[in-house]
Amino acid sequence: MKTIDGHVGGSKNNCPRCSDPVKAQKCAFYNADGSLTRYAFACGYLEERMRINLSKEHNTYHVKGFTCESMRVGERVYATGERVLESFDDLTSARKFLHKFPKHLK
Repeated sequence: MKTIDGHVGGSKNNCPRCSDPVKAQKCAFYNADGSLTRYAFACGYLEERMRINLSKEHNTYHVKGFTCESMRVGERVYATGERVLESFDDLTSARKFLHKFPKHLK
């Protein structure tokens, strides 16, 4: 039986993937590659990439923020300081769009 914090059993230390108590607290929120899990988004966590955030609201994933510089993302060209606001039904599509933006300024 899963508890509300996403771990099996009555204690955070009983997670089947982690034996270390510190790792057990993190495994419900982070994937192996360091990205946030669906559970973490449901708890209100945000994933950020250069002032662009990925969040979840009412089963919809939103990528929103402002660009720091002019850039081309796919077919679209964003001006410096332009608002980015896209919504997706699934996390995979939202992440693909978010990862089109650079991690850091050049």
